Amino acid sequence: MPTSRKGFTRGAGPPKLPRYLVVRLKKGWHFEADSGRFVAARKSIDARSLLPKGAEVRPHIPQPAGAPGERASAAEKELARFVQVVLPRNADLRVAQRRIEELEAVQDVHVSPEVELP
Repeated sequence: MPTSRKGFTRGAGPPKLPRYLVVRLKKGWHFEADSGRFVAARKSIDARSLLPKGAEVRPHIPQPAGAPGERASAAEKELARFVQVVLPRNADLRVAQRRIEELEAVQDVHVSPEVELP
């Protein structure tokens, strides 16, 4: 329920905004959107198998100008290490965060900020 204070309304953000996790992969790892896998030189991890039904894994930043690989700049390679894990509304963010943090490919995981009205 919004509250009013000195001309400002405060309250929860729109209820349909998805909550997501921001995942940074370790150096040498990247996300392959077609297969939903975290991939390194000789290793591959199916990220979707650890997540609840309806979860979606996608690049945090759309494909940088250069394809990830030898032609990509250092900044583009760094951006390619970040992915979003968008969870269904009924999923527990903290449980999903702990599962993903345990993966060999993952450097760190952060929960998206809670959106509120100003």
